[in-house]
Amino acid sequence: MISVTFAKKLSLILFSLVFGFLLSFIFTSKVDAASMKLNPDVVTTQSGEKFSVGIFLDTQGAQTDGADVVLKYDPKQLEVVNVVEGETYPKYPIKQIEEEFVKITGISNKSGPFFSSSGVFATVTFKAKFGGEHVIKIDFNNESTIDSNVAAHGKGTDILSEVGDSILYIGGASSENLILNSTVTTIIMILIYIIIVVIVAYLVYKWYRKRQKGEDIFIPEVAPLDRPPDSAG
Repeated sequence: MISVTFAKKLSLILFSLVFGFLLSFIFTSKVDAASMKLNPDVVTTQSGEKFSVGIFLDTQGAQTDGADVVLKYDPKQLEVVNVVEGETYPKYPIKQIEEEFVKITGISNKSGPFFSSSGVFATVTFKAKFGGEHVIKIDFNNESTIDSNVAAHGKGTDILSEVGDSILYIGGASSENLILNSTVTTIIMILIYIIIVVIVAYLVYKWYRKRQKGEDIFIPEVAPLDRPPDSAG
């Protein structure tokens, strides 16, 4: 028969094992839960106006060697004005602006400190071109290492697991409407040009016909020089 003392010791051992397992699970979860989000997540602006979007990084307490952000946008609706470095890393060797995306890289010094908190990674300023609804998106795929990622210190593994985008509402005419209006305007101008050409051609034709009739002058018959003309009565 099991003594009470032995049962207490066994219960204490089991409790310690379970508690240690829970701590290990919580610690591991923190390491794998870095996130990037855009702030604000909803933007309302007008055509021609500038606005800024902050990239917010949270490592959930995990030490990191650096991070990459690939920000995708529609160049027909937006124009990138500039990129400002944030406060998370001491070095930003890459601030690349392309027609459809912005790539930003921040890294720690070799001797540290290794960012392990939350803060603004970078701020991107855009200029709205045309009205409509658009999404500024953080390019991220769990199975890819060439998109946005966060590198765990000393491991080289990507611990980014969550991203948040910004929905953009731009007041004014959309690019599709402007293209349609431009096409309609072009067609109208072509029609007006054709009408003017037809009218001018018709007037020239009328002038030419009138000129031909004006040159149709009667020339009397010339009498022979060896015979005087018949005298009257």
